[in-house]
Amino acid sequence: MPSSESTSSYTPPHILGIFPLAAMLNHSCSPNAVRSYANGIMIVHSASPISAGSEVSWSYIPPTQVFAERRRALKRKHGFVCKCDRCTLEAKELRKDILPSNIQSALFDVQQWNEGMMDVAINDATKLQLCAAFVRLEET
Repeated sequence: MPSSESTSSYTPPHILGIFPLAAMLNHSCSPNAVRSYANGIMIVHSASPISAGSEVSWSYIPPTQVFAERRRALKRKHGFVCKCDRCTLEAKELRKDILPSNIQSALFDVQQWNEGMMDVAINDATKLQLCAAFVRLEET
């Protein structure tokens, strides 16, 4: 903090103003609005058509960053992990790309096992097959 003589003229960095209505807008990595500033006034523009009743969102960070950079920046600067549609899709695709096929297969088997165990109409032979798939997963 500056010395006491210059405290009255001190302006913290990166503070553009207090905008209480804008503070209610949430983040999305696929925003439907953007903001700009002119003479201390924030102007919000739609970036795509926004239907009545839809949430207006903007990106807290540059949305052109790749998934890992966006995730890291949002966690570090804003304290949350984004779960917008874009991040959810990209996280799913990333898992597909990095998981070995045998683990992907095992995860599929577990999903089938979970669904099969919950289905009371499924026959016992199928349940035994699903249990065997689950055992294979444990052995992997």
